[in-house]
Amino acid sequence: MSLTTITSPLLAPKTMYSMPQDLVKESTLIDGFEDFTEWTVNHGSAADDAVNYKEGTQSVELTTDVGGEGEIQKSAQAWPALGTDKCLRIWFYIDDVSLLHAGGTYVEYWETDYVDKQKYWHYKGEGWNLLHIGQGDWIISGDGSLDDLMDKIRIRCYGAVGLQGIISYDAMYQAKCEPAIILSFDDNHTSVYDIAWPILRQRNM
Repeated sequence: MSLTTITSPLLAPKTMYSMPQDLVKESTLIDGFEDFTEWTVNHGSAADDAVNYKEGTQSVELTTDVGGEGEIQKSAQAWPALGTDKCLRIWFYIDDVSLLHAGGTYVEYWETDYVDKQKYWHYKGEGWNLLHIGQGDWIISGDGSLDDLMDKIRIRCYGAVGLQGIISYDAMYQAKCEPAIILSFDDNHTSVYDIAWPILRQRNM
């Protein structure tokens, strides 16, 4: 099974808003990104970043090839299954967004061999970003399910044309997601699409 995620943005905010803590409960740290040598570098290069880190003492800095990809991969002993009520969160830091391709970063979390090559993107902005991957964001390839134990993860980013992009990744969590509020809009007013929808998307809601 291959699980791939991203949400295409309607807007491109300077900074992506993180998921409020009261919306995410029972968090379990899956990986702290404390040592780049624990990761296999498939494209680009990787190093420890002791300057920009969210938790612990450092993060893993991924540098793309010139105008190309940066990709790291890691295998582990049966990371937790996502099940029906779990989400995945990964912090990543961008110092200079102009060095990166206009798309974003790419995450794959899977239990068996890689099946389909699929690209999906997420917001990015300078500074710390929280990549929040909910149940509805995954695309499942093969006959597996979210109840399977996962044992591999692959993370990829792309440099802008002729440049080397740099992203530091830190603190990957599995969390139980429980919505605290529900927003609803009635009467099909055009302002829901023209005003409310862009505001909600800007805040990753």
